[in-house]
Amino acid sequence: MTKVLYALDQLKYQWLKASELYSEPYPSLQKLQWWQQALTNLKDRRDHPLLTILYQSFEFDSLQEYLLSDLNYALQTIAEGRNYQYSLDLSESFLGIAKLKAHALQFNELEQIKTLNHIDELLRHILMIGKHFSRNIILNSTLTPQVTKESFHQIMNELMQYIHTLKQHLHLTAAQIKQLKPLIALHKQQMLCVKKFIKKVDNPFVESIHVSSFALLFTSVSASKL
Repeated sequence: MTKVLYALDQLKYQWLKASELYSEPYPSLQKLQWWQQALTNLKDRRDHPLLTILYQSFEFDSLQEYLLSDLNYALQTIAEGRNYQYSLDLSESFLGIAKLKAHALQFNELEQIKTLNHIDELLRHILMIGKHFSRNIILNSTLTPQVTKESFHQIMNELMQYIHTLKQHLHLTAAQIKQLKPLIALHKQQMLCVKKFIKKVDNPFVESIHVSSFALLFTSVSASKL
């Protein structure tokens, strides 16, 4: 199971790096198009180390459907950018990989998977505000390099309140939290980083944070509740 989750995380990182963190768009687009062709001909790509792990672990049609859905989402992002300001709905962002992770953990409650993915993608986007601006990925149009300290913290407080509301709709039981422990651990790591980010940063375009590996490890070990 650990290898499967690692392989899925590696795919997600490669695709979001290409679609959201690129230096030059054309090489990144070529990389995503290579993956698109590889997934379209998935049965012929069993020799790829990541796909080999996944091919052995999931039903073929579902694996291909979920991965292609996420890859198309990434291709659309690099082509058009994203504006989440009015809906703040990030539940479809890399949802296919989130579903595959949940399936690997034998968890199949779709709405809860979507909500947890929505929360974690929103946390990730908060941490990447500075990088996303030049890629036309927008959480709030006020978040520009000229944002004031007061405006930034007001927007962050509103986003954290929204995340709190989403969490209230998860309704995960203790057994489900235990079942999803690897995903809960990642969620808690991101939450730790976002809280420190909001506390320490007044302008995300000129400031950053450092989170110790010990703090992240402690957060992962204590991932017994959401």
